[in-house]
Amino acid sequence: MRSTAFIGFFTLVLAVPAAAQNLPVIDDLVAPYIGSDTPGMTVLVTGQGAVRHLAGYGHADLDTKAPMTPDSVFDLASVSKQFTGTAAKLLIEDDLFNRATEISEFLPDFAHYGAGQRPVVVGDLIYHVSGLPDYLDETLFDYQADTSNAQIIAWLAQAAPAHPRHPVRLFQ
Repeated sequence: MRSTAFIGFFTLVLAVPAAAQNLPVIDDLVAPYIGSDTPGMTVLVTGQGAVRHLAGYGHADLDTKAPMTPDSVFDLASVSKQFTGTAAKLLIEDDLFNRATEISEFLPDFAHYGAGQRPVVVGDLIYHVSGLPDYLDETLFDYQADTSNAQIIAWLAQAAPAHPRHPVRLFQ
């Protein structure tokens, strides 16, 4: 079975141990892109299960000149959808679950989501037809920079569906 990483259906920020070494070649590759008036970046290089390089470059905030560090948090939002979809496809290919798997197998809080409707399944999340409301809609949820994934999941599990779930239909 191919070794795959489960990115998750929600963007998760994972703690990565400090790098045992820095790779000067990475510093050299990054240097031309970092300036006093450009946003910074954080670079993580792994290999064979070990952190090879982990460093922050430039500024996390151009106004305050706060430095970018390996601990800087990024709000990835929709950028994570492609990675999550790819990870789900790989896990489906590895027969770890399928599109009809109920998400309550992974997130028990969703066992009773949308009472009276069919359960939310992996395919609903992949095709964006789950009915889950937008947690970034400030009229529904008070999302803050320090809101945890656990808080979002707990809120989503008890929130009313934004729309009913119907069987997924494929269009050609």
